[in-house]
Amino acid sequence: MKVRILVTLKEEVTDTHGLGILNQITLAGHSEVTKVRYGRLFDLVLDEDDRRIAYVRVREMCEALLTNNLIEDYEITVDR
Repeated sequence: MKVRILVTLKEEVTDTHGLGILNQITLAGHSEVTKVRYGRLFDLVLDEDDRRIAYVRVREMCEALLTNNLIEDYEITVDR
């Protein structure tokens, strides 16, 4: 089973990476961009056939290992 996890900073947390990227985009002449949020992407392959079990296991991984729950949010997408 393939699983994708998108990790981003919580909206209330200042995204310094995003601000730096926005600054570089603006300096490059792309003034139409008004906001950038920086994040991380994980693609996992699990030896699991049950989507619900896969989701629960990946959520456990996110809570314990892959994210900092104080400042980050995550989104899990389970795909076969």
